[in-house]
Amino acid sequence: RPMLLMATLGVHAEAITEVDPERKKALGVLAYVLEGAERLVGDELFEVTLEADGARATCMANAVTVANMSRSTTLLAQGPAATEADDGRLSVTVVATRGLVDAVATTLHLATSALLKRAADRENIGHFQTREVRVETRAPRRVMVDGEDATEAPITVRCVPASLRVLVPDATGG
Repeated sequence: RPMLLMATLGVHAEAITEVDPERKKALGVLAYVLEGAERLVGDELFEVTLEADGARATCMANAVTVANMSRSTTLLAQGPAATEADDGRLSVTVVATRGLVDAVATTLHLATSALLKRAADRENIGHFQTREVRVETRAPRRVMVDGEDATEAPITVRCVPASLRVLVPDATGG
């Protein structure tokens, strides 16, 4: 299945796909922010295994984001210093928080890293770049792709450079 922006699992995916419809109706986009914050603080960590570039690692996480490109406001994608849409690489960010204080500190660190275009360097944030990554979870986890509930883990995401063609009107108006 094609992906342009990112695939997420954990806090971000669950906040988007499982937000209470009444809360969304009352609060709009803020409902997603609040749902995500509550999940980041309250959710238990889950086991995730990442495989890329011949290496395999297992860790505990609240969120995993595989991004081709992302806005600086998508905080859970802000591990690397920059996510470039045309560099042929995916940016993978793994976040593990425990409790309110850790969640707030991690969120502020990711926001600051994004603003300063600097790689995150907290010990509870892992990140790397690769052309392909496989993400597996011990227990089932929903995966959101480009904002849509898409599938369950495991997933493999592969960067296919120069695969998107965009047609635009002639600049001369012709």
